[in-house]
Amino acid sequence: MFTGLFALLAGFLVDREKKQQRQVEKNRYLAGIGRVATTIVHDLKNPLITILGFSRRILEGKGDANTAAQTITEAAQTMQKIVHDVLDFSKPIQLELKENDIRSVIKQASDFCKIKAEERGVVLTSDVPDNPLNIMIDSFQIQRALVNIISNAIEFSGKGQNVIITTKIKKRNLVIKIKDYGSGIDKETLENIFTSFYTKKSGGTGLGMSIAKKIIEGHKGKISVDSYPGRGTEATIELSYKRAV
Repeated sequence: MFTGLFALLAGFLVDREKKQQRQVEKNRYLAGIGRVATTIVHDLKNPLITILGFSRRILEGKGDANTAAQTITEAAQTMQKIVHDVLDFSKPIQLELKENDIRSVIKQASDFCKIKAEERGVVLTSDVPDNPLNIMIDSFQIQRALVNIISNAIEFSGKGQNVIITTKIKKRNLVIKIKDYGSGIDKETLENIFTSFYTKKSGGTGLGMSIAKKIIEGHKGKISVDSYPGRGTEATIELSYKRAV
């Protein structure tokens, strides 16, 4: 009798454990889907703003229609590539390294953020050398990282304030700095700035800076952020740079 009860109890416990394990796996799967969906929403936001902004310009007859159409096309292509790439977000980042002039990559990233800056009354400028700065990078991924950082800087800036992008060579590194003069970041947020899904912003996803870090480190580079409340924030990217012979 006791043997039968023991076997029944053991079977019940094993079955319960299996059900719990299946539930844990299901929850993990759903959480993964949620992270992917959140990433898609985050990364599509910036090119979507660009498309809407330049579409309005065309309808209002402002600016050059051909330039606006080209920018819209490039933003739509970016959205398409993001949709494909973000499905592999949990995997190690895949880079297609080619020699590119980092100045053009910075310009493209600035153009994507231009509408957002204008809507918030923020002055977005860049200071880059006159001569080409050719470097082995995945231009799309670096642009994606820069857009996230610049967008963050714009969001922390007030009307009439500046966001400045500078580029220079320091020893064997190419250094890109994105500086804003906004309210700055509190200590807790600064300590968690590269933590996925951590955010205090209303409507924020907490993915922008973690994505940027993943991309920069995928290039064997470094990214750091310094901030002082009331004095602004500065993000620094360092990429290995080999001067042309």
